[in-house]
Amino acid sequence: MKKFAIISLISIIIMTLSTGCQSNTDKQIPIKMKSQEEQMQIQNNYTYDDYKHVYEEVLLETEKFDIKDAKLKKWVIRTLIQEKLNYETDLTQEQVLQLSKEKMNKEKAWKEIAAKEYGIKLKDNEIDQYIKDSLDTVDVPKQMKAYADVLGLSIEDLNYRYDRDLYEKNLIWEKLIPKLEEKYSTNDMKVLLQKYNEEVDNTVKSIGPLVE
Repeated sequence: MKKFAIISLISIIIMTLSTGCQSNTDKQIPIKMKSQEEQMQIQNNYTYDDYKHVYEEVLLETEKFDIKDAKLKKWVIRTLIQEKLNYETDLTQEQVLQLSKEKMNKEKAWKEIAAKEYGIKLKDNEIDQYIKDSLDTVDVPKQMKAYADVLGLSIEDLNYRYDRDLYEKNLIWEKLIPKLEEKYSTNDMKVLLQKYNEEVDNTVKSIGPLVE
């Protein structure tokens, strides 16, 4: 299996389990996912133009939020993309903002726990090499090309700058796996992700939001 395919799969799993089918605040948002068949149909049949149309719609919707914070804006874009491609549920603007802030909180906690509890700290050159190795193994996927074009970025800027945090998270996850396997006495990837996300959820609940 190509490395990029593995990265994409891990990203989807992490994002799905990190968000879950409901939000983690008192004001829960029930989210119904599209069926696996529907999601695979999109993945197999969507063309460059199909993805470009989705991303253009997302950017237009994002502008309605009038967000000044660049990181939050990025997460709103990601939430809206996930809604269009993966969710059956139609989210309100308030729900999109809530989920995006939760994802920011969870990502920050996710990385901080890896550093503090498991000693996993990455250097910039490690992340650069990881991205380089990932991109060197594949042709540019149509969805990546469409995403970069709509954002007005080169493929390099998209991966080394804009989506750098996702590659960082994937590399952290690769380093976490053997430590979690030892801790939880299993190599079941779904169980390990679930257990680690429980650690993150407990931390967020105990200390409150890390991102306002």
